[in-house]
Amino acid sequence: MQMGYTILTAAAPVRNAELWTAAIVSGAVVLAWATWRFVERAVHRWTKNYMTAIAAKLGWKSRPKGAGSEITPA
Repeated sequence: MQMGYTILTAAAPVRNAELWTAAIVSGAVVLAWATWRFVERAVHRWTKNYMTAIAAKLGWKSRPKGAGSEITPA
């Protein structure tokens, strides 16, 4: 947000403020998508695998039992 404000104020003497605003918003959307696509998904996968490995080393189950799985048939 700060970078967009800086760009907008630097371009203030130039007309077409609407064009600059649209370009800044579009750039922010593209950067947010790229972060989600290439960074967050990979880090989420790594964190899940890492925490599952730690749980396994401690002898904890990585998946809780379901609601009906505690009852054994008679």
